[in-house]
Amino acid sequence: MKALQFLQPEQRLEVHDVPWPTVSAPHDVIVRVAFAGVCGSDLHALSGHYPITPDWITMGHELSGVVAEVGGAVSSVAVGDRVVVDPNRGCGVCRDCKLGNIHFCGTQSIKDCLGFWRPGGWAEAVLVHEADVHQLPASVPLSSAVLCEPISCLLHAHDLFEPIPAHGRVVVLGAGIIGLLTACLLHHRGITDVTISEPGPARRSFVDGLRLGYRAAAPAELAAEFAALSDDQVAAEGVDMVIDCSGFCPAIEQAAGWLRRGGALCLFGLAPPEGRVSLSPYLLVTREIRVQGAVINPHTFPRATALAAALGDRYLDLPRLGMEVFQLEQYQEAMDKLKKGEISKAMFAVNDSLE
Repeated sequence: MKALQFLQPEQRLEVHDVPWPTVSAPHDVIVRVAFAGVCGSDLHALSGHYPITPDWITMGHELSGVVAEVGGAVSSVAVGDRVVVDPNRGCGVCRDCKLGNIHFCGTQSIKDCLGFWRPGGWAEAVLVHEADVHQLPASVPLSSAVLCEPISCLLHAHDLFEPIPAHGRVVVLGAGIIGLLTACLLHHRGITDVTISEPGPARRSFVDGLRLGYRAAAPAELAAEFAALSDDQVAAEGVDMVIDCSGFCPAIEQAAGWLRRGGALCLFGLAPPEGRVSLSPYLLVTREIRVQGAVINPHTFPRATALAAALGDRYLDLPRLGMEVFQLEQYQEAMDKLKKGEISKAMFAVNDSLE
């Protein structure tokens, strides 16, 4: 079968012929992949800035498809079921897993993630454990279902900041797919005063295309507006919440200064390991500002599939989200468009006939 594989030490991304997976354990499930997404963390891995196995690996941790074969003990799904796959799982026995923090597992979870350490979804089929497979609501197309994984991660981030101020002012940094999905989730829950800060004109146009009534602004434009305010004005009338979806340290540092008293800074975007942000302890204390990071999706995947059904075409219209679909062989074009900011997300149609 075809698989798009990466060799990080040599920075090589190539389509290879690899063996079809085989069921060898009672809870094994083989999923025939329909669609698979390209995540920002994939781009970081491709550039050498994200941990990944040093061997050839089939990448892709956002995928949807149809169950093709199951092990003898599998009972939660059956051949022919439409499914999505959670790429992360804990060992279940370490201290963090027993406390419910499977995303902190020292041996699995991020350190054993599908598409980084185990063969992933940029292939015609993938072998996964039954526990990681989730059936899709009938109303969710397999193409839109690829977004269940990033939605599950955003749900975890939003959980950490509940209650998000319904009548407050929110600034989202970045209009890649994570920033756009964040905007959709905020709109879906009735939050009206949202500004998306994005330097790229093409990605700002995606915000307008979603018809949320949200403002898309260039970072320099927002910076000028806040520079005209006194510290007292910002403290009283500034932003209630900044959600970083960019991982761009200068933008994070600048936006932190826009937070009002009681404000919150959510760090969701993946910054480079060497990145640093300078924050004023004085402002953090006197304005009682909360700073919190969020990583992956502990226990949120079932909610994500249900939310995908609730969001429907109103929010998960792929062209309006700035997404583009490619064949596996078109990987270079897909990566180039992503890096140039011409699209918000690339997705591979591996077996689109399954739709």
